[in-house]
Amino acid sequence: MRTRLFLCCLALWGCQADKVAAPVEGGNPTKVTLPVEGGNPVLAARVVGESGVARSGIAVQLWEIADDTSHLDTFRLLGQSRADSEGWVRFQGKPGVPWVMVVSDSTEGASLEGYGVSDKAGQLSVARWGSLRGVWKGTGARPQWVGLARLPLRAKVQPDGSYYLPRVPWGRRAIVEGPANGRTGRAILATLEIKPGARVELDSAGQAKSGVLIDDFEGAGTGTLLVGKVAQGTWNFKAPQGDTSRIEPCSLEPQWFDVTRMSGDDGRGKAWKVRVENQLADSSARGGVVLELSPTGVDASALDSLTFQMRGNGQFQINLVGTRGTLVGVYQMPWTWGPMTVRMDRLVATGSTRKEILGSLQRVEWILRESANTEFWLDDLYAWGWIP
Repeated sequence: MRTRLFLCCLALWGCQADKVAAPVEGGNPTKVTLPVEGGNPVLAARVVGESGVARSGIAVQLWEIADDTSHLDTFRLLGQSRADSEGWVRFQGKPGVPWVMVVSDSTEGASLEGYGVSDKAGQLSVARWGSLRGVWKGTGARPQWVGLARLPLRAKVQPDGSYYLPRVPWGRRAIVEGPANGRTGRAILATLEIKPGARVELDSAGQAKSGVLIDDFEGAGTGTLLVGKVAQGTWNFKAPQGDTSRIEPCSLEPQWFDVTRMSGDDGRGKAWKVRVENQLADSSARGGVVLELSPTGVDASALDSLTFQMRGNGQFQINLVGTRGTLVGVYQMPWTWGPMTVRMDRLVATGSTRKEILGSLQRVEWILRESANTEFWLDDLYAWGWIP
């Protein structure tokens, strides 16, 4: 689903020079022939996707980085450009200026930092935005904001100490706090690696917990964001038992619904609905959906929990099936949209230990336990702790 963002990211950024250091992030510099405009060299970078294919039309901003008297990063916007048909963005440069480029209008993000200009162009390798959420619990006056060092991305710290950065580009990031009354300088709250698409939660001790989006159901088809990272990464159906039972939809092609057309709309975007009609009283005749990972199993031993949005009627059973056994849990579905958390340490292990099952995980099943006319809706599925 398309999550509503509720905090604004603030800031400013930059570029220019003839004495240079090559860009330090976003890929190895590529030798290119750069045009000269107005007598000055042009700073250039190429925007590419995860597969290395050039991405046209993506907007990029260039910011100058400076330090003010409080030793806080300040930024000045030097220019904006949109990638041409071959993925290139170009900015006019000037000497001796540290700068950073950032993708500004895409569902994917990237940043590129450097100094001055040269005949070596940089590369902006875009990947799905990450996000960062945390709670400030320090001593003394509460900071005004929390942001990313060397990037013009900041979030206001709320009265309860919470903050949220909804769009964080991948890479090694330092999380910093902004000024508070009577305080000069800044404090680094944490330094961590942001993976593409990761949802990171930072506790008051600076410890990070990362979650990766598996599927938000905004696209059609059976594929998830795990495709290419595991052997399968696709959805399938588990049909109920018995000749008089059936599952909707009946084919392997999922049926997609727009939640905004339903009563009680909360603007969620698209979700997935599965309905089982069963005329049998036999409680073993159950159906549901299956997230296929790999027939031989993947190492998901670091998996801490699964979170997702859900609504439905009755109970559902979740099965994490490995080559050596199964983890099983039974939950009550909320009548209206609500968050669900399935923690691995709360599931019952059969056939082997929890660690051994997760160490060779084949699939995850959501099974409806009611004997007739039940349904559920699923959205925003995240895995926590496991980075595929």
